Amino acid sequence: MLDTLKEMLTSKKLIATVVSGVAWAVAKIGWDADPTTLLPIIGPLWLYIVGQALADHGKEAAKIDAAATLKALDATEPSSRLLGNSLPAVKL
Repeated sequence: MLDTLKEMLTSKKLIATVVSGVAWAVAKIGWDADPTTLLPIIGPLWLYIVGQALADHGKEAAKIDAAATLKALDATEPSSRLLGNSLPAVKL
């Protein structure tokens, strides 16, 4: 759990979220700012966060697909992987 917390605190997505949240809170508390002033500050941060989330989702999906492919190869012909050959062996 401590490793997860440490990873979250060093996450660029979390830092961007905190920065945009602080900018929003300061504007709410007392800084006289209208939405046209805040949008250039908060908008790019949220676009970055959403873009990173989509990229991370794509990375995880690729890992799952790769693991499924390796499992399927092992199920069809496990000896071909041990020999370093990615093609299934031909039986005569």
